[in-house]
Amino acid sequence: MKKFLLISLIIVPILSFSQGIENKTEIQWLNLNKAEELSEKYDTDMLIFFFRNGCPDCKQMKEKTLKDPEII
Repeated sequence: MKKFLLISLIIVPILSFSQGIENKTEIQWLNLNKAEELSEKYDTDMLIFFFRNGCPDCKQMKEKTLKDPEII
């Protein structure tokens, strides 16, 4: 019984902390009002991304930069 309790005390915190780690694979897009609300609530900056169809720089931003795990 003591072994079980000891093992439980070691394993449970490890499992609890591992649930907090999240690997994001895409950006969660929000409308402007919701983004402003969350930005104020959490005191963070926000990026507003404007694009135009046919713009090569916009295409690169959407296909590469905004899908880069280091950026997300």
